Amino acid sequence: MMQRHASWLLLITACLCLRTGLVQAQPPADDAADGTAQSPLASEPTNAQERVNAAMLMLRLARPDLARGYLQQILDNEPDDAQLLELRNEFGTATFLRLSRSDDLQPAAQELLNRINAAATRQLNDPAYVNGLIARLPVSPEEREKAIVELRFLRAYAVPPLLQRLTDPAAKIAPDLVVYTLTRLGTDAIPPLVGALQAGDDTIRAAAIEALGWIGDEQAVPYLWAQAANPNNGAGVQSSAYDALARILYGDAEKRNRLSPNGVTDRLLAEGMKLFAFEHEWPVNEAGQVVLWSWSDTDQTVVENLVSPASASLYRAEQFARDAAEIAAERAEPQVLLLATLLARDALVAGPNEPIAEGPGTAHNLALVAGPALCADVLALTLDTESYPAAAAVLRVLSQNGSRHLLASAEGRPSLLAAALDAPDPNVQFAAATAIMQLDPQEPFRGSRRVVEIFARNLNATPRKRTVVIDPNADRATTLASYLRDLGFEAGIARTGAEGFQLAAHRGDVELAVVHMNAIRWELSQTVANLKADARTAHVPVMIYGPAGLEGRTRWLASRNPGVTFLPEVNDSREVSRYLRPFLAQLPTQPLTPPQRDRRIRESAYWLRHIALGHRTRVFDLAPAEEALIDAAANPEVAGDAVIALAAIPRPSVQKYLADIALAPGAELPVRETAANQLAFHVQRYGVLLQQSRLQSLEAAWKSETEPALKTALAAVIGSTHPDSDAVRQQLLSFPPSPQPVP
Repeated sequence: MMQRHASWLLLITACLCLRTGLVQAQPPADDAADGTAQSPLASEPTNAQERVNAAMLMLRLARPDLARGYLQQILDNEPDDAQLLELRNEFGTATFLRLSRSDDLQPAAQELLNRINAAATRQLNDPAYVNGLIARLPVSPEEREKAIVELRFLRAYAVPPLLQRLTDPAAKIAPDLVVYTLTRLGTDAIPPLVGALQAGDDTIRAAAIEALGWIGDEQAVPYLWAQAANPNNGAGVQSSAYDALARILYGDAEKRNRLSPNGVTDRLLAEGMKLFAFEHEWPVNEAGQVVLWSWSDTDQTVVENLVSPASASLYRAEQFARDAAEIAAERAEPQVLLLATLLARDALVAGPNEPIAEGPGTAHNLALVAGPALCADVLALTLDTESYPAAAAVLRVLSQNGSRHLLASAEGRPSLLAAALDAPDPNVQFAAATAIMQLDPQEPFRGSRRVVEIFARNLNATPRKRTVVIDPNADRATTLASYLRDLGFEAGIARTGAEGFQLAAHRGDVELAVVHMNAIRWELSQTVANLKADARTAHVPVMIYGPAGLEGRTRWLASRNPGVTFLPEVNDSREVSRYLRPFLAQLPTQPLTPPQRDRRIRESAYWLRHIALGHRTRVFDLAPAEEALIDAAANPEVAGDAVIALAAIPRPSVQKYLADIALAPGAELPVRETAANQLAFHVQRYGVLLQQSRLQSLEAAWKSETEPALKTALAAVIGSTHPDSDAVRQQLLSFPPSPQPVP
């Protein structure tokens, strides 16, 4: 078949040499428009294979209009699956991929590729077809070669049915022939064969190992070392693994005596750590998914999984950690990595910013049993590798099985929990602050001030996302802010870098900072550097905006600082969205949803109230949270907690604000009552810090109030101010006398 088409192509070339003058660099405009451009071929192709050859020749002759026409002719003839697969076998999928990438050949080239892929998928999903190929393997050498050629077109998908034959008592194919066929599939077979190494059956694993050795690609080496050195494997599996390693590394299984298992644990840990830190680059499909093969006990073969790169990395990291833990029972590092991957896996299942599952059979409960020492090592690993979802998960565990000793500084450095308060991830910061509160420290520790700061920032937020626009030009900033509001952001405007930094640092809902190239006080590089250096704002993504032609001047800032990109000056919100949404989508830390933000606000208010009621202000000074608490007192959902926390701050401004709430007719009655009671408490503890006019207003309100609970609370305020004896005498005498004795 190939010889016939090659001869036909030579004939075309020869005819072209005789038809000089007919080949034009570009078709005439009118010909190109009506599709009747004259072909330079002496005779037109008559079948699909000849038309593909003609199309490729026309491309080389700069006649894409004719090439597109030949491809369209193939489509117009409505080829069936057999014809489409014959084209794929003849020219290879790569040929049609190249044609589909040419804009001049659309839509015909893409449609042809789609039909070929659809035919291949239908063939792949036809068990009868695959089983028929495997049944031909033992028939004769000629049939075997033909079947292997067909199986190679299935690539990795030929592996699962072949592996099933190894344990099928009814199979009429020798195991050695299965291994030989797997080997002939080449490197396409490596991913599913690696998945087969997790099988419980030694026959399957030994065959997969042998095939990997004969294929000879070094990407299989770490997985083979895990099989060779694992003492839980049978002698046959270990021996096969050493033979395979010798073939790959030294070209001959007889040289296995050169192999030494020393250092295997470190190699496996290095592979696992690279995967856990998401440093491995996986090939992905158009949807951004990884094809990962794993063993299925149900199917008794490997199955394909389409997963995210993060899921693929954690799955393989867990395997390496588990293998290392089985090989080196005396070492703690494999256990640390294994527990970290399990927590990270459960965090991935839970979703962004959500707590991991708890209860029997979860990584959380496993970590609880593992104890605080191992969990502290997991925290150190997750902070070091910036695996922040796992860090937040293990902090939750430490809040339950840890103790105050975890807060002790060592060698002048803050404790791990205190270090987590400054992690460049807001979820880890909040989880660390919460864990510290549950450990209930009795003495100040290095970094304790950050606990109240974190709760105050999260309290000083709204469920709606916010951005800060930093630009000395007020009109330009206002215009950009309006575009961002159209995209759902509440936009604050700052004229200087320093002012914008303060806005971002003191609020917990800022999810974006937009800085103009001409920023002042601080200039651009200093503004970006300060935003990225401070723990309160390190997670905030930054967009530098300015004239489109000046993007090159900002590339060095983006290369040195993660989460920084360029936004050209645009004229509407749709253009802003075109740059903004892809940028935000690829960030490792995703913003809180409105329900998550609301939950974070309520939890922050609760913990600040907890500090006040537990008289813990010697450890956690609430004064830095005053402004956030005052703002939160206007939020009905957390007003009660905010008022109680305020009352623990010994400042005149607090008494004034508590009095204002107690006197506010528009405030909810329970909040007014709480404010009055806390004002009485504050006066008792710190003395009267109110002006006389405010005291008079409180007394007047007490006299006129008709609601019993609020009137009682206001009475407590009046009494706590120590009124003079005359006033007390008048109140006593005005109280109604008893009409009769108590019976």
